[in-house]
Amino acid sequence: MFAIACASSTIFSIAVGAAMLGSETIEVHPSSGLQQPFLPSDKGHALISGHSLTDRPFPDYLSEIAGNAGIPISWKMQHASGSSIGQRLAGKFPRLDTRPYDLLIITEQHGLLDSLAWHDTVSALYRFHSDFIAANPAGTSYFYTPWISLTDRRDPVGWIDYERQALPVWRCVVERVNAEIAAAGRPDRVRFIPTSLALAELVERLMSDPAFNGFEDQDGAARMDAIFADTVHLTPLGAYYVAAVSFATIYGRGMDELSPPRMFDATQASALRTFAAEFVRNYRARASSDAGDCAKPVPLAFVLQYMSYTVQIRRPDERSRLMAQLHRLKNTIHFAWRFRNGLG
Repeated sequence: MFAIACASSTIFSIAVGAAMLGSETIEVHPSSGLQQPFLPSDKGHALISGHSLTDRPFPDYLSEIAGNAGIPISWKMQHASGSSIGQRLAGKFPRLDTRPYDLLIITEQHGLLDSLAWHDTVSALYRFHSDFIAANPAGTSYFYTPWISLTDRRDPVGWIDYERQALPVWRCVVERVNAEIAAAGRPDRVRFIPTSLALAELVERLMSDPAFNGFEDQDGAARMDAIFADTVHLTPLGAYYVAAVSFATIYGRGMDELSPPRMFDATQASALRTFAAEFVRNYRARASSDAGDCAKPVPLAFVLQYMSYTVQIRRPDERSRLMAQLHRLKNTIHFAWRFRNGLG
């Protein structure tokens, strides 16, 4: 009976994914900023494969920040709303006739354990990255960690804690892919942009520091509204922040003297760039020491936290509360068993 229930859940998840999956769009954009001599190490020709969390204006701001720093970026966006990596992989891998991509930024659906179980994130990321490297062996891939929806924009404490606990699992996704690459005798690797944690740490600071530069006159609600347009999507200012985090991670260059887009308050934009740079420096300093054993089971405590949190997002009504509890119990058992040996 459990097997039947799991199969039903799989079919349900695939159906929901198909319903959420919008039509795929491909956009091509030339580089911004002053044209500089192209250096392969500058990773100037990018493919951004994702959904609404990587949608415009994120790539526009990444290109603008890089252009202001003297790194011209041309980018192409493979976008399908609500899509998994596997669903985007099922389409034709987007290519340009002029030259292959130097940089891949790719993300997954934000339901972490559901994506791993029903969309086989590890295998899909491995195959997508391998296609990318086959086109350009000198290219570099980055996995951009998606963030889950807030259950309460006015009280983000639970969301912050969830994202802190989820990040090691996302890191293990990339480590598992890299282990497969190494086993194949290849030198390439997938790298990691801890976008979700960067957002969580920013929100924690905004909610706890009344003197955060540029936001002194705003209360907690106004500060959240400055970053989040709804419970998961970012405002332009929020997108500018994750673009700064991505730039600092990929290029490792300072952003102190850069000019923000005119639409932003210059003080706020500068404060977010500074916070992004500090976050990336601190993350790199502790990342190696924080690395866990990805061969170990996904902690049961995280499985329980994941199920508890995602149930809060769905907010079932009274009539469906019992079904939601049964679904939560079934998936808790399934995920604990499925990931008892890690993500392998």
